[in-house]
Amino acid sequence: MADYMKWDESDRYHHLCASLEGPAGQILWDAGSNATVTNIIALLRTRFGNELQAERFRAELRARRRQPCETLQQLYLDISKLVALAYPAATPELSSHVAKEAFIEALEEPQLQLKVMEREPKLVDDALAIATRLEAYEASLAPRHYARGGGDHKHKHKSPLMQWKVRRCLPRSRKMSLHSSGSV
Repeated sequence: MADYMKWDESDRYHHLCASLEGPAGQILWDAGSNATVTNIIALLRTRFGNELQAERFRAELRARRRQPCETLQQLYLDISKLVALAYPAATPELSSHVAKEAFIEALEEPQLQLKVMEREPKLVDDALAIATRLEAYEASLAPRHYARGGGDHKHKHKSPLMQWKVRRCLPRSRKMSLHSSGSV
């Protein structure tokens, strides 16, 4: 735009300064009175650019775990975003490998992790498809088992995986029902 408008260095500086708002505008205080367009852009890249924040995104990726009642698709999307931010210059092959490993680690359910790893997915998309299929199988087997009288009706989710899922989601669903009933 500056080239098109034929702005000189002074025009560029003043238009850049006028465009900065909020936290980005606070950079002008740090830039000082002798700042140039190059200085301000360098400060913006340092504070807001992905290059220096990649380590923070790597830490978030390492710590990322599936939240109670979070869908596999939501987890997959968040892992994919974090990998892109944590490794901006990585090759697609490396990004895919890191995403696959992070996705499996984030599942948090040892049985599900093991079953996904046993199927040796090549890509994170494969890991998502396998995990989704396994969860669907687990969910479809439990109701039929209890409908035939094959389980303890007080504890309808007999398998360890289903028990774990119920324990994860129960506090959240109780909290939601209390909020909707006006009790909280």
